[in-house]
Amino acid sequence: MATTEKLLTAEEFERLPDDGNLYELIDGRLRRIAQLTMWQGEVEVNLAMRLHTHVQNRALGCVSIGKVAFIVQLNPDRVRAADIAFIRQERVPSLEVRQHIMEVIPDLVVEILSQHDTVAEIHEKIEDWLNAGVQMLWVVDPFRRTVTIYQPGYDPRLLGEHGALDGDPVVPGFRCAVAEIFA
Repeated sequence: MATTEKLLTAEEFERLPDDGNLYELIDGRLRRIAQLTMWQGEVEVNLAMRLHTHVQNRALGCVSIGKVAFIVQLNPDRVRAADIAFIRQERVPSLEVRQHIMEVIPDLVVEILSQHDTVAEIHEKIEDWLNAGVQMLWVVDPFRRTVTIYQPGYDPRLLGEHGALDGDPVVPGFRCAVAEIFA
């Protein structure tokens, strides 16, 4: 007699005890994700500080860091962890809601690549975020010192260290030299 694997829901995923590892939920199954290295963390904070300062000074919304969990698909459930996420002010849910896995999809997501990411995993993440409704996705490669910008309906744009990261129209007025992210 064959047994059927029980798939987790996002709600069950949120209630799992902390075992010290980081996970995403992919089609109801746990997938362990890598911890950030010090270098990746430096890149994350360099970009997040600039983004947060810009957003806060203009009351544009909220910025979060640190593998924040968002439900990107239901039945079977998928929960992705964003390295950096931005939600426009008019879409920011209450504090009570923000203390749980997020159902509101961010307007901007930043993924910082690790040495362990495969091309297939990166592609799957990009599709998940864009299919869920993310308006802009920045994939930061700290090893090649590049940022690739994805937006629905547009071809991806690759920026090197001499390029400038532009948040318009999702994060109005945000601009940052790519080199500053890796400083």
